[in-house]
Amino acid sequence: MLLLRYTCLSLQQIQQLLARVAAAAAAAAAEITNNTPPPQQQQQQQQQQHKLQQQLSTSSSSAAAHAASSSSSSTAAAASSSAAAAHAAAAAAAHAAAAAAAHAAAAAAAHAAAAAAAANP
Repeated sequence: MLLLRYTCLSLQQIQQLLARVAAAAAAAAAEITNNTPPPQQQQQQQQQQHKLQQQLSTSSSSAAAHAASSSSSSTAAAASSSAAAAHAAAAAAAHAAAAAAAHAAAAAAAHAAAAAAAANP
């Protein structure tokens, strides 16, 4: 069906269409490679990561303070290292989620660009 729509195009029009699709694909590939989402999405991800880090910092600080006040120094050290490990794991998870969101956004942008190029001969 798509071929029938474009059979009456001139060679120059087909080349222009292919150039637009190639440019959109290259832009999407660069976006995926660089892992840079659009500025608004990047700002939202940074805000979410900042909130997560604040929550983790607050909870790990209060857990370490509680452990230090209610038990021996070895238990406090264990709680502190456990909180640090939890913080590192949460930061890694947030980074992975941001990368996955960036990848999905780039794929959606590439799909939309291809659809727009197909719709506008």
